[in-house]
Amino acid sequence: MDAPRHHWDDEIEIVLDAREARMSHWICSPRITHRPSGKVLLDLHQTDWDLTASVEQPDILQLHLRRYPGNRVPITLTVRRADLALQLADQLILPGQAHTALDAAWPKA
Repeated sequence: MDAPRHHWDDEIEIVLDAREARMSHWICSPRITHRPSGKVLLDLHQTDWDLTASVEQPDILQLHLRRYPGNRVPITLTVRRADLALQLADQLILPGQAHTALDAAWPKA
């Protein structure tokens, strides 16, 4: 497992669950936690969602995610700093609905 990533002066912690999907193909599924409150904002551990990058900006944190096998362009899930809400494109994601929203947004073959 990789060391946790921290954003916004340690307010946000990203812990990756790295597992081998098949020989030399790894999926790094994230769990994102707001450290001051302990609130888990997103938990994709043990799923087929792979975090390819996290990009910190002053007001948002962009999470670039691919669904294994990852043969398409990643989609971007945003964490808003002001209210810790998750957003996918222009759609606000309700707590506990991120996995369903990501599945719906992933392009079909």
